[in-house]
Amino acid sequence: MIYMYEKQEEKIAYLYEILQKKLIQSGASEEIVDVTVDSVLKENGFEINPPCMQIVMGYITMTSMKSGSSIKPGNIILNARKFFKALPSLILLGADVVEYNLFLKIIAFITLWQELLELSKITFNEDEAIILNALWSNCKKNNTINIDESYQIVNEWRKRLSFAELEWDEYMVQLEKLEKIRCLKRIDTFMLLCEEIQVEYK
Repeated sequence: MIYMYEKQEEKIAYLYEILQKKLIQSGASEEIVDVTVDSVLKENGFEINPPCMQIVMGYITMTSMKSGSSIKPGNIILNARKFFKALPSLILLGADVVEYNLFLKIIAFITLWQELLELSKITFNEDEAIILNALWSNCKKNNTINIDESYQIVNEWRKRLSFAELEWDEYMVQLEKLEKIRCLKRIDTFMLLCEEIQVEYK
């Protein structure tokens, strides 16, 4: 079995470039973006395994030996629980949240998530960053949280971060955006947070 590490490096470079462009478009400086993207692609929650070539030996005839090879795709794993649990809480950082570029890091994670799933591109900002950080900090062990309770929690976080409270309809719009890229799923009065995605590449 031969591991194709050059394909792994190519994929990492591709993802790096995609995230870099998206975050620079959001207005962040190139220096901060480079540090942020490098951090996200090395943080807990991101794992990439290389494709591998499997050599299959066949049988020997009078004139030749029959053999062949097959390539097993590499895979990328993105785990939201590991990523958010490893982050410091936005509200614990308080005024230092800007210094730590935590908003940008979460937006980079969301961008990577939708890029790997090849979904329609939606623009995200601090609103979704606060929501996801708040939800993962307060959900149950089975990754669920009551929608009404989550609304109160998110607005409490927003107040402590000096953001205006969201109206209920505004909150529903934000959840809909996150649901479209499969970060969560609303089920009756609860929502289920998606913990992990896995995609293959060659």
